[in-house]
Amino acid sequence: MTGFQELMASNGRREQASLLKERQRPLAFLLVLLLALLLLTWLMISYSQDRLIEFKSLQTAEVVATQATSARSVYSQSVVAKLRRDGFDASTSSDQIPGAVPIPAQFLKNLSHQSSEQSNGQYRYRPLSKWNMSPDQGLKDDFQFWAWSELEKQNYNVDEASRTWEPVWRIEENDDGKVLRYLYPDPASGASCVNCHNALEKQPEIIQIRMDNGVKPGRVWKLNDLMGALEVTVPLKKSSEFAATQTRNGLFIFSGVTLVGLMLVAAFTVIDAFRTRTMTRKLEHQATHDFLTSLPNRSGFELSQQTVLETHDLNDTSHAIMLLDLNDFKRINDTLGHEVGDGVLVEAARRLQTVIGDNDLVARLGGDEFAVLLRQTNRQQAAEIAAKLTRAFDQEFVVDSYRLQSRASIGIAMMPDDATESKEALRCADVAMYISKKGRIDHSFYNRDNDKNHLTLLAVINDFRTALQNDRLSLVYQPKFDLNLGVVSGVEGLLRWVHPEHGAIAPDEIVPIAERCGLISELTTWSLRTGLRQLKEWLPQYPQLTIAVNLSARMLNDQSTVGLILKCLDEAGLTADKLTIEVTESSVMVDPACAERILAELDEAGVVLSIDDFGTGYSSLSYLHRLPVKELKLDQSFVKNLSEGGKESIIVSATLELARELGLQTVAEGVENQHTLDLLCRLECDAIQGFYLCRPKSAAELTARFPGLNLLASTIAFGERKHAA
Repeated sequence: MTGFQELMASNGRREQASLLKERQRPLAFLLVLLLALLLLTWLMISYSQDRLIEFKSLQTAEVVATQATSARSVYSQSVVAKLRRDGFDASTSSDQIPGAVPIPAQFLKNLSHQSSEQSNGQYRYRPLSKWNMSPDQGLKDDFQFWAWSELEKQNYNVDEASRTWEPVWRIEENDDGKVLRYLYPDPASGASCVNCHNALEKQPEIIQIRMDNGVKPGRVWKLNDLMGALEVTVPLKKSSEFAATQTRNGLFIFSGVTLVGLMLVAAFTVIDAFRTRTMTRKLEHQATHDFLTSLPNRSGFELSQQTVLETHDLNDTSHAIMLLDLNDFKRINDTLGHEVGDGVLVEAARRLQTVIGDNDLVARLGGDEFAVLLRQTNRQQAAEIAAKLTRAFDQEFVVDSYRLQSRASIGIAMMPDDATESKEALRCADVAMYISKKGRIDHSFYNRDNDKNHLTLLAVINDFRTALQNDRLSLVYQPKFDLNLGVVSGVEGLLRWVHPEHGAIAPDEIVPIAERCGLISELTTWSLRTGLRQLKEWLPQYPQLTIAVNLSARMLNDQSTVGLILKCLDEAGLTADKLTIEVTESSVMVDPACAERILAELDEAGVVLSIDDFGTGYSSLSYLHRLPVKELKLDQSFVKNLSEGGKESIIVSATLELARELGLQTVAEGVENQHTLDLLCRLECDAIQGFYLCRPKSAAELTARFPGLNLLASTIAFGERKHAA
């Protein structure tokens, strides 16, 4: 692959890379979203597990504390009370006194030691008190002092009967990990407990201990006073590790499943991207290439031009644009049929590619028109290639059993000398090709002297856009005289535009101008709306009137044309039979299949169809038979020179007879004298138009003349012909 193809392929690769990046962005975003989701999930699960562990550890601490105090209460009420009834008692020195048992506080202390050892490290608890001076039951660390102070706050300004106690707790970090430290209040719950502790406070050894520790002795305890508390410690390390393991495993499973899902999505995305890219390439190829020859079409050629202009500075290099047209191709196509014509086009494309090669571009713009883009080429090199092309087309075309001759007319425009824009370069090449074809020479370079209207045309095109937007165009109307009914049966709407600087623009120039600046659809819409609106004003007084509007070749190949026409009729509130659409033979033959579809739809809607300038084109009579037309308009070139027994008279007579056999109405254009009028009447033409009867008039002028024109029509139809006023 070299030259131009390599350049286009490089651009294609850049576009594909851009497309791949576009598709990678959603995947990257999805991956970031997944990571954020995993992080958020981990945080939420960790938080939830911490709260759950905290809740369960609090439950454990509460159960341990309540069970321990309940055991002490049972011991006090059952064992100690029974011994007292039997004459024994509980004592702090029960080991030295026969028949004595430990007091309930000592029982609770012993129970805590044994229970903590048997819990397998799930919890530890022990009784403690601010008032207990023994090393293993007094307050020692920060938590104990803080928790006891929090409990004491609950003891202030509260009546004994209404006083309730709530445990105090917090989670701390130590060498073994996190632990829950829980201080459960153990107030004086009964009179025996109060009496026992008040008795102890009076013992000499207790008084001495209080004094040694700087505590005032002789405290008198009351019911529900905070005598002590039960500290429960629940290690959280194992629970936290287990929860973390479960979280990690869960996240691993979730991540694995999600990763597999992402891989599947990525695989499907890659497959879809590949399929989309393949389909896009096919669609782009179809949109930018000609189906018959596989060459780039007009869109592909313009795109390629733009690519060349973007990659090459016109200040440093020059390019040549060639426009090539096959001579006599239309005759071949019309005479031998489209299959033979297509064969000629395919062979022409092959010859062009053989001469041009892969470094430059060959395109088929439409019909028998080809374009060539020569990169980095000077004028002499372009002339040499044009000569090679001419020699290539000197050879006969052999299609099926036919040996055909179709030479080429070539027009050449140089960039940037002749134009710097793609479309302008094509236009200049088109002008040069026209000179080549007109002068019957092989090739011609663009010469501004041959394009006298170059600057003027550009200005006029720009002014036309403004004129159309500001409603500065106008329609004039030429009446159609019905020779059978003796009335003015219709009018033909004709475009007029008076340029403020260049004066009146010829009607046959307005449509090409509209097509060049892409406003042909808007111009057609304006003409239809204006004409139909005026017709509606005339109909109450002249109900037989219809209006005829010309349709350009471009609109006859536009699928939106039918909808546009029907919309204008609907806006005007008129039936379709009040509108006649005039098309020329040549416009139909640009794309017969498309034109046939559009005309069939209009006919089905009720619009009257007319072939304008009949006899000047190259259409086949088979198309005339197949098209749903209702009217033929004889071209004025036959009518103007009409004479008794002349060739024109024979042609007109035969055409009128053909139209009658096909059931078509006939209209003769260009009636400019009484002699022509008389001959047309004898040949039984259905209707006539011409300057002899009435020139095109403005709506106001025609309205004033309608009575006289109808009288003239009646006079002509019934044999009392007079010269037109």
